[in-house]
Amino acid sequence: MKLLGVLLMSTMMIGCTTAATEPVVEPVVAVEEAVEEVFGVHSLALGDVITDEMLIELGEVVDHWVAPSCHYDGSDDIYIYENFTLYTYQDQGAKYLYIIEFTAPEVATAEGAYVGMTRDELIAIYGEDFEEMGIMLSWPLLDEEGEVLCTLSATIGEEGTVEFIEMF
Repeated sequence: MKLLGVLLMSTMMIGCTTAATEPVVEPVVAVEEAVEEVFGVHSLALGDVITDEMLIELGEVVDHWVAPSCHYDGSDDIYIYENFTLYTYQDQGAKYLYIIEFTAPEVATAEGAYVGMTRDELIAIYGEDFEEMGIMLSWPLLDEEGEVLCTLSATIGEEGTVEFIEMF
């Protein structure tokens, strides 16, 4: 089950984009064909247009909220799945992915970070160049030219393990 979650979330974490309405960065890692066979989606990146078909292919939505956007004009759709949450904003009739939250150890980032791993394991994946704000660690994720594509933040619990991961 964890492998299935890793495959799912790796499709989502392969690319990040900086343009809010028009994705400009292609995934830097090829998506394994097994992902396409299991989920019917090629890859998802922050900034991608999210369709109802894609949401269905990702599994059962446990809860769905529509709320005024704190980041963009209009409203956000928040799709809560069993192990992760997707935040989209609407622009000209399309929904764009702008936050992904990892909430359970069954899913992981493309690099292998997951809820439940230790702080040291997380640092081994993303490196020492992070910002620490109380219980949160944040890394800028860069493209090949060194430009920031998005940010990965993780909350570390009292026992030194990752309790929550967010990409935005």
